Amino acid sequence: MVWAGGGYGGQVAVRFDAKKVIRRNLFPGKKPGNREVCDIVKDPAEKNDIAAENRDLIDRAIAILDREYKPAPGFQALRYEAPEQPDK
Repeated sequence: MVWAGGGYGGQVAVRFDAKKVIRRNLFPGKKPGNREVCDIVKDPAEKNDIAAENRDLIDRAIAILDREYKPAPGFQALRYEAPEQPDK
């Protein structure tokens, strides 16, 4: 399942069974957030980022978004593919 929307400064999410890959702040002019992975069964509040041990899901999510995401006419495109930036 794939979500794309304007909440949280523009966000995308891809769900794989109990795990979800999410990225926020994707509107132009915003600093894109890092990709996060959460286990929505064990952590329904999505407080624990488990991206480090789930890089394969991030790669799969990017491939799905590359294939499936098309911005709707009249809406800003979400920059889901922008490189991650380390916090300063």
